[in-house]
Amino acid sequence: MLKFTSWFLVVVEKSPLLRGKLTPQFVSHLARIRDYFGAVRATVLSSETVDKYISEQLETGFKPATVNRGTQLLRQGYALAMERKHLHSMPSIRRLDESDNVRRGFFEEPELRRVVGHLPDYLQEFTLYMASSRAGGRAASRTCAGPMSPSRS
Repeated sequence: MLKFTSWFLVVVEKSPLLRGKLTPQFVSHLARIRDYFGAVRATVLSSETVDKYISEQLETGFKPATVNRGTQLLRQGYALAMERKHLHSMPSIRRLDESDNVRRGFFEEPELRRVVGHLPDYLQEFTLYMASSRAGGRAASRTCAGPMSPSRS
């Protein structure tokens, strides 16, 4: 029987799709999933076992978003294994609510421009543009006018 570790290593960690994308965060999430599920046969992993993992991660102090990143890898690994005909089914893997994981503490435009003024010239316009798009485009018309140009109202 195919053990979780066997197909997961081949399908996820050794995938050519992931070359150059193994960030420290990705590796950390992957390690927790592999450590927990490594001895389980991939064909018998149940939704209840995944739910138990989720509960234990939350009890350990991990935030829902962090737990979701790990279970997302598990879900993607199963989906890829099924696509490549290594497996025929997968457990249902629930997703936790991340609505409390909202960024707080935004810069107002004058504060942002002061901070951006300390960046190298080639990064200033880009940073202003990215900041405006992350804030919902509130200042997009003003910040895209040019590098550190005066605000246009």
